[in-house]
Amino acid sequence: MMPIASLRPIRTIVTQLGVLIELREAPKGIRLISEVVSSELRSEKINASLTTNDMAD
Repeated sequence: MMPIASLRPIRTIVTQLGVLIELREAPKGIRLISEVVSSELRSEKINASLTTNDMAD
């Protein structure tokens, strides 16, 4: 009898994105880009977060 495979989450990443910008003239066609406003990584051994407040052009 074959063992039954199961998946279990090993980490969770939650990311908040800013406004989507559509680039129509990209070399490989239309692309969507966005700034990462914040991100959190949570696992059994790691709890990390990133928050940006950049005003870059």
